[in-house]
Amino acid sequence: MADIDPKIDRDDRCPGPTYTDMLMADTRPAPDYLLTESAPELSNEPFSTERYTSAAFKALEDGKMWPNVWQYAAREEDMPEPGDTVVYEIGDKSFLLIRQRDGSVRAFYNVCLHRGRKLRTESGAAIQLRCPFHGWAFQTSGEQPGQCIDTPAEPESSTLCTQIKQRTYSCQEKAGVVWAWLGDTPPEPMPELDCFAAPASHSFAFKGMWQANWLQC
Repeated sequence: MADIDPKIDRDDRCPGPTYTDMLMADTRPAPDYLLTESAPELSNEPFSTERYTSAAFKALEDGKMWPNVWQYAAREEDMPEPGDTVVYEIGDKSFLLIRQRDGSVRAFYNVCLHRGRKLRTESGAAIQLRCPFHGWAFQTSGEQPGQCIDTPAEPESSTLCTQIKQRTYSCQEKAGVVWAWLGDTPPEPMPELDCFAAPASHSFAFKGMWQANWLQC
């Protein structure tokens, strides 16, 4: 059994039976990961409202936080087959998550390296990434994902394609979720989240979309 302290007693704890009390009273034994308790000391000082209303604070999140964490970018069921592509946007950046032929997932920067136009604006299947502006195309899978494979305006003898390659980013799949590391640094180990330890019968992946602006997020 997990280490449980049934005597955790805090003034700020909700009165009445705890979640652990109810699990312990159940006729069926609960798994250890549901019984683990902790009581960290949290400050009573209020957070500054600027973190919810300040454009400068949002800019810090965009530059300092999001590139350095694993992001919930898609659900596995959104992209079950090779070539399935999901558009994922965070802050002012746009990425494409693409299921590879070997079953893994890679993320690509959603921008053409020619004139900076978005390669895709909607999710869906893709054999290749072709820019709708000048037609440059990039490989989505195989030995060189992201490699430029067509520049229509170039002469047939041109070798420009060989010098152009889209950057790709690491992805991992856990608990029904496709997680993406979209920063310049090497990916850190995945955090030990409860949903990773729980069996599929005790966890599910949810993704919602609400109309909002950065003041509300």
